[in-house]
Amino acid sequence: MIDEAIFSLDSRKGVSRAAIKNYIAKKYPVGDRNGAINTHIRKAIKDLVEQNALILVEGATQKSSRYRLAAEVKQRMKKDASKAKSTPPKPK
Repeated sequence: MIDEAIFSLDSRKGVSRAAIKNYIAKKYPVGDRNGAINTHIRKAIKDLVEQNALILVEGATQKSSRYRLAAEVKQRMKKDASKAKSTPPKPK
């Protein structure tokens, strides 16, 4: 979900954690569990940064920083998106 949010928001400066949270809250049914959502997003971002799937753009801490997708992850997502668009649904 995190990489999908960053891919679709696609900002030149990177995407903040608050913007990722807003995207996920609008797209998926998460309800009113803000504390749990923040915890899960923070842990997922930390794991993705350690796996080098996300790049920390600015800020020394995770609270005030922005993130971008790593180049190989972004290319894979572009390829998957174009593949999904190019296959039309089969008529029944």
